[in-house]
Amino acid sequence: MTMTKVFLPVALSLFFSTPFLQSAHAGASGWFETEGARIRLLASRSDTPGVVRGALEIELEPGWKTYWRDPGDSGVAPEIDTKPAPHIANVEIGFPPPKRFEDKYGDWAGYKERVALPLTFTMRPGQRGDIAVHFFLGVCQDICVPVDGQLAVPVTELENLRETLAINRAFEALPKKANEDFSARIDRQTENMLDIRLDLPEGDTNAVLFVAGSDGYRLAMPEKKAEASHMFSVEILARPDETPSGPGLAYTLESEGNAVAGYLPYPVPHK
Repeated sequence: MTMTKVFLPVALSLFFSTPFLQSAHAGASGWFETEGARIRLLASRSDTPGVVRGALEIELEPGWKTYWRDPGDSGVAPEIDTKPAPHIANVEIGFPPPKRFEDKYGDWAGYKERVALPLTFTMRPGQRGDIAVHFFLGVCQDICVPVDGQLAVPVTELENLRETLAINRAFEALPKKANEDFSARIDRQTENMLDIRLDLPEGDTNAVLFVAGSDGYRLAMPEKKAEASHMFSVEILARPDETPSGPGLAYTLESEGNAVAGYLPYPVPHK
């Protein structure tokens, strides 16, 4: 029987957090405090006109964790939007390589101690204003707390060197783009399973693969096949009726301290 992580009710979780817009100074928002973690927004100008780079910095207390882009059956994937700032057209969120966690609730991917999620903001042409976000994520120990709040950095304070360096480090921690020598590809698929072959640097046998379910696909955690260290299997738990129009299933492949990211083609729908 599948066990479900126990979440505090949202009303109770708000008791542990500060659910109002946090003002900022020196390129960083104030800290948003919640049980098990504190969260802040960093922002800095970029070399590209109309683009602001940032990061959502999450500091976790010992024993607490938060989730990757695919949180498993019962977690909470990070969500970030710019509803508090209509002058921002779009925000893209990046995910550094996660770790795999196994507990009584199942297997899932996430982070512990501290993680900075890189953010790329695209401003609407001719518009200017504070960098503000609404975020929703989960932090988990024995219980999981859904955290919902807003953070902002004044547009006049995007030049601080310390925050710029922290944002640069967040982007540098992202996986590199997959290439022909270091990547993952679907080798075979059935109605309920994907067999994925890894292309790895010579002598590399300690790879860890993460594949995110999205666009109607729900996936189990990848499992290394016993007979081949370069092969993983991924169970398909649910799929859409039609092939989506997106880029595919996002994956991250990590080995020997290096990581790459790419997309696997959507599995063919089975009716």
